Amino acid sequence: MKLILIFLFFTNAFIYAQLESISIDNSVYPFLRQMKIQNIISEYNDNKIPLSREDILKYLSAIEINKDKLSSQELDFFYKLKNKFNPETAPEELLKDLPETFFNKIISSNNKDFFFYKDSIFNLKANPFFGLEYIYSSQNKNNANLYNIGGNVTVNYKGWLGFYIQGSNGMVSGNREIALIEKIIKQSFTFNHTKINYFDNTEGYLKIKNDLFKIELGRERFQFGNGLINKFIISDNTQPFDFISLDLQYKFLTYNYFHGSLVQKPIIYSADTISGSGAIEYLPFSKYIAFSRFGVNIDNFNCGIGQIIIYSKRPFDLAYLNPFLFWESAQRSLNDLDNSFLSFDFTYSLISGAELNGSLMLDDFIFSKLVKNWDNIQNRYAFTSGVGLTYPLLPRNMFFAFEYNQVRPYMYSHPGGGESLTYTNNGYLLGLPILPNSIQLNFQLSYKFSKNLDMRLDYFYNLHGNNITDSLGNVLRNVGGDVLKNINWFSSPIAPLLDGELVKTQSLSLNIAFEPIYYLYLNLDYNILSSNSSHLDHLVKCSFSYNIE
Repeated sequence: MKLILIFLFFTNAFIYAQLESISIDNSVYPFLRQMKIQNIISEYNDNKIPLSREDILKYLSAIEINKDKLSSQELDFFYKLKNKFNPETAPEELLKDLPETFFNKIISSNNKDFFFYKDSIFNLKANPFFGLEYIYSSQNKNNANLYNIGGNVTVNYKGWLGFYIQGSNGMVSGNREIALIEKIIKQSFTFNHTKINYFDNTEGYLKIKNDLFKIELGRERFQFGNGLINKFIISDNTQPFDFISLDLQYKFLTYNYFHGSLVQKPIIYSADTISGSGAIEYLPFSKYIAFSRFGVNIDNFNCGIGQIIIYSKRPFDLAYLNPFLFWESAQRSLNDLDNSFLSFDFTYSLISGAELNGSLMLDDFIFSKLVKNWDNIQNRYAFTSGVGLTYPLLPRNMFFAFEYNQVRPYMYSHPGGGESLTYTNNGYLLGLPILPNSIQLNFQLSYKFSKNLDMRLDYFYNLHGNNITDSLGNVLRNVGGDVLKNINWFSSPIAPLLDGELVKTQSLSLNIAFEPIYYLYLNLDYNILSSNSSHLDHLVKCSFSYNIE
């Protein structure tokens, strides 16, 4: 009977197969990860997210087989996800039969869209979204309000071709400094450079997919790498960037590639020093990232090896547009102009309810100096190791994660060129949001009270060795604590971890997420932040949003 049920689930799912990405913020991802660690499903791999609606349906169908092993809260949440991603029937159309049925459809527990069209080979949906957020800081004794509104359109043709476009505009009221606490505001060019109280965003992509590969050209928020709390290769620390990607999967083998266009802060200079007009111009230099990873996924063990290149100040390089090439060797043949990295990762489900993972990124590494000169300035690397625990080792509906992160001095930087060859996008680190010359401990505990209510507690403790500077910010001693200040002729050959001015930062935060009706999200964040001996800062964020996926 179960086999018949799964067959019907798969059959219906592929009739309405969807290529659209499900946002990295969606609650389906922590749920699938927890199901993997509980051995409810196998072969789930969140090394790269977002996943497509079609991929998520496959995992939900696998959970369907073992749904008798779920707790009541997990089972309720599973049915909620199944309703949201329901491939068996067309979504309710909110604009249809206005205004009589609008309110009832809004509060219904069904998949829905504001506008939806479907025929035998083509479907299209369009949805608006809006959000309100309130931020308060006790240290500044001030607050800010954020208002955001936008919309998106998703198109799918025959299950192999799809595209998506999204745009939004927002406004800020209240204290501008407090508004910068929110990442989207801090990284907004409109808000920071035009000095007006507005911010905007756009994302979009074109996808082609078959049973073996997926090709994408787009701009969307994605994450890559191991990590139960922070993704190691590409995290959510940076703004979205434009990329082209190729993903291959055959049985237990995977290959991922992307080539992205990054941003570096422009250089300002006086355009006419002779006449003294003092005109100011920007010099924006090109900057790119290329990444590829070969992975093996066998039962409860997953591992991979990757290569990364950062290059700039020239057009696209055909060597790095080639996914099937050893780039370290290629970049040497190109006169060694670029910054290259190697990455290694693994995930191992030790027993039911426990998962171990680890990642290592090498910039420069001299094996002969491993024992006697471990702190040699040429040994530049970062690594993370973590463990995730859930039922049956913990009470049902509970998840615990621990991560240890270490970033050696001078990691992510490169001699000369300022920001042009650093592992950053517009000044923000692409991977772990941890500066070089740092150690960080992360703890996370979450609990699902019901299908609509989740609570999460996060704690991090960070130690960072800052460069020694004078009162004007001039570097007196470089200890490798600034990604933009690299090795020079005066650098000491020894770079001990946490050397320099030691900065201790702690943060304890509580998040309560409530979804009273489908796609209506209420979030409360309370954060206590301290740095060295400074006074505690109490941050409060309250947000309200409506967003159909």
